[in-house]
Amino acid sequence: MQKTESSPLVSVIIPTFNSVSTIHDTLKSVLEQDYPHLEIIVVNDGSTDDVVDQLKRYGDRLTLINQKNSGQGAARNKGAEIAGGEYLAFVDADDLWDVSKITEQVNLLTNFPSALATYCDHRTIDENNDILGSNGALLHLRPSGAITAALLYGSCIITPGVALVRKSAWRLINGFNEQRLLIGKEDYDFWLRLSLKGAVIYSPQTLVSYRRHSKQITQQQDYDLNLSVTRLISLAAIADEIQKKNDRELSDFYQYCLLKFQLNASWASRQAGRKSEALRYAWQSCLSNPLLISPWKALVKAVI
Repeated sequence: MQKTESSPLVSVIIPTFNSVSTIHDTLKSVLEQDYPHLEIIVVNDGSTDDVVDQLKRYGDRLTLINQKNSGQGAARNKGAEIAGGEYLAFVDADDLWDVSKITEQVNLLTNFPSALATYCDHRTIDENNDILGSNGALLHLRPSGAITAALLYGSCIITPGVALVRKSAWRLINGFNEQRLLIGKEDYDFWLRLSLKGAVIYSPQTLVSYRRHSKQITQQQDYDLNLSVTRLISLAAIADEIQKKNDRELSDFYQYCLLKFQLNASWASRQAGRKSEALRYAWQSCLSNPLLISPWKALVKAVI
């Protein structure tokens, strides 16, 4: 694909924190894209390794920004703020792109001018680049267009590296939420808020390798609690937007998902031995659903 006046600039934003062992492979996959009009912005999120010195070898092929450690959401926002592209492509410093990833997604958004973003599928790789499995459309049904309901339920997970977003869409929702409590889960919050503003188009192509590290394995009860709490933060942030939609079906489903995560948070808090938190989440579920039995059962279990 040759660069022409009609080739919109795509800004690739790579947050990095102590990723010297993987970022070169990531940059290689970005630099080998067959799309001709890219700018690369690396945001160093307070790394303590020698990644800054390592990146000097790339010269003017990338722009490096340094910031104190603030989390990936803040790093992505920092890169997006200075990005000159019509499109933003976020990729973590350990993931890999297939050579046609950007070309395919720019073409898709060109064909769907009203869409805010597009996302594709990914395969999972380990620390040695060996494929662990596919996350493709044959295994999972992916929503396209109006994806809010799927996100609310938790059945649609979009990692940053699989997407291409219009910068105007990023600006429309004020970027990623930088709350400390959402670090590691800010991508879900981003897509949930974006989905309420317009269409997100799915493309059933596997164009990204998502790396899973052994150190990512956490205690299940801690994971369950963190997931439920961060989901509740994200759901609370869109309450007014859901109400403005004046969509009874979506509103009812929102309330159902809110209850689900309140009950999950209460249960996970009990499992973690955090009785006061278990009581708080159970009581919240009772206040929002006083006529249902399940919240009151959760409250009794939290008290005992």
